[in-house]
Amino acid sequence: MKVNRSNQIEAADVQMQGAEGCRVRWLIDDADGAPHFAMREFLVGPSEPTSLSHHVPSSA
Repeated sequence: MKVNRSNQIEAADVQMQGAEGCRVRWLIDDADGAPHFAMREFLVGPSEPTSLSHHVPSSA
């Protein structure tokens, strides 16, 4: 079992249009032996605009 503090994992810039200023930490991915699962933490500044994800219903 992997046990880490999320702040010990390096954050990377999100490479997606509309996500300027956002960063991501890959907490669990295929490098951890999870080829079909990923857990990420997104870091968004208080004044950073982001676009709605396609996972969010348009009525939200």
